[in-house]
Amino acid sequence: MQNFAKVVKLLDAYRHNYESNCLLRNLDKWCVVEWPKNFQHGYDVDIREGKVCEEAHIAINSYYIAAVRIANRIASILNLSQYRDEAPLISAFYKSFWDESCHLFRDGEATEHISFVGNSFVYGFSLCSDPIFEKNFLKMLEENGISSLSFFCTFPLLMGLVQNGHGEILKRCLSEDGAWKRILRENGTTTFEGWGKDTKWNTSLFHLTMSYAATFMADIDLNSLF
Repeated sequence: MQNFAKVVKLLDAYRHNYESNCLLRNLDKWCVVEWPKNFQHGYDVDIREGKVCEEAHIAINSYYIAAVRIANRIASILNLSQYRDEAPLISAFYKSFWDESCHLFRDGEATEHISFVGNSFVYGFSLCSDPIFEKNFLKMLEENGISSLSFFCTFPLLMGLVQNGHGEILKRCLSEDGAWKRILRENGTTTFEGWGKDTKWNTSLFHLTMSYAATFMADIDLNSLF
């Protein structure tokens, strides 16, 4: 109960300070230090560190909806009323980012650009049930691989593969040559903060970030996490 109150307090802070028409905008705290350019796939939103990002964009809003869903799930477990109705958030999300012509999502409300990384959040957090979207996204995944994503994109994507029953694709991702195998090739005895020593300007070579591969190799029911 105590932790739920803290979750609600945090979400309320975003809701009151940054939410407008059911989307987060005017963010001055989006952490781009951990999202280097080489992992952005041309993400067409100005998220440079040290400036306010006025535009609503898909990355932070995907995380926001996912956080609201988790708060509602916690409330259900505690037999409390849901934190808030997520339907208006989903509606605004689709209205601003969905591209009907290709069944994928745009990076932001002021761009037509569609990126693999932007859609990885949508897929990972199960924000779109359209089968054509899933088909198109899995094609993007095959073309780009998880080694083209930074750490905070990859875990949701892998969980999305579990939730959608794509065990074989999950195995291919875990064994991708440019991911954990690269860490081993670079003589890693611990997990790095990135896929390789030079993939981030301040890559830590002793970091728990990429250790989550163990979650997907353990003998546990991952679907119980949803």
